[in-house]
Amino acid sequence: MEALVDNNLEKSLEKWEQVGERGLIKTEDSLKALTFWLAHEEYAIDISVIEEITRPIVVTTVPRVPAYIKGIVNLRGRVIPVLNVHVRMGLSAFVPGNKNRFIICRSEQSEVGIIADKVTDVVCLEKHQLEPPPAKIAASGSGFIKNIGRVKERILIILDTDKVLRVDHGEGET
Repeated sequence: MEALVDNNLEKSLEKWEQVGERGLIKTEDSLKALTFWLAHEEYAIDISVIEEITRPIVVTTVPRVPAYIKGIVNLRGRVIPVLNVHVRMGLSAFVPGNKNRFIICRSEQSEVGIIADKVTDVVCLEKHQLEPPPAKIAASGSGFIKNIGRVKERILIILDTDKVLRVDHGEGET
């Protein structure tokens, strides 16, 4: 089953790369998103911010940074901060496993890596499949949720990448 999931993801990512090369990432009526799991829930982010997906590599810890910054990695000569989104969003602790992936994204500031429990696939969400988060959730949270998406029986929590990927200096230093 794992091989099938990896094969399907590979095919989805190939399509994404082809679409990305032509600059057709999203229209006003649709959103292409990478889906992944964090703490037993399925999330999604706009694929237009994704640089690459890799298996986890050794993370170097950096002192006196916010607790959600896991550290930095050297990825083919590029030093990239890695965020533990579990900590950032107040989820249950990250559990290392063989399906974990680093999702390398472009943020307003630079490249940033996030740790995912596992990456699922790429989906195309039409405008009618997206809705704002419920008012009580939007009001009580820190603004990390941009939309809720529905794909068949799946509910996807679509993250606001500008907020999730932002590295706030001085916040929660350890």
